Amino acid sequence: MDAKSIAYTLNDCLNQRDFSALSVMLMDNVTFTGSSNHSIMGKKACIEAWRTFCRLFPDYQSEFEEIVVNGETVSVRGYSTCSNKRMQGPALWSGTIKDGKVYEWRVHHDTTENRVTLGLI
Repeated sequence: MDAKSIAYTLNDCLNQRDFSALSVMLMDNVTFTGSSNHSIMGKKACIEAWRTFCRLFPDYQSEFEEIVVNGETVSVRGYSTCSNKRMQGPALWSGTIKDGKVYEWRVHHDTTENRVTLGLI
C-alpha cells in the first residue's frame, strides 16, 4: 500500500473501531501526538489510548478531504464529527509512513500556519 492508502486505511480503522486491523498497521515504536502536543509511544500504549478515546467519544468520526504525500510524510486536511461540540470541526493530521506502516501520527489544530507548514495551502 502507498502512503495515501495507508492514511485512509488508518482513518477507516479508527472510525470503525477496528483495533486489531489498526494494530497491524502500526510499527512497534509508533508515536501518537495529540493537538495538545502530548505524545504516546509504542503500539500497545497508542492502541489503548485510541480505545479510551473511542469509549469517551463513541460517535466521533473523522473524514479526510485532502491528503498530500511528500516522501514518507502524509499531511491531511479534513474534519471531525461528534456530538461533543469541542470534538467536531475542521482538523489537520500528519503522519510518517515507513516500510508500509505508520511510524508517527499527529493531530494538529486547523490554523493557517499549520496548513502552510503541512503543505496544505
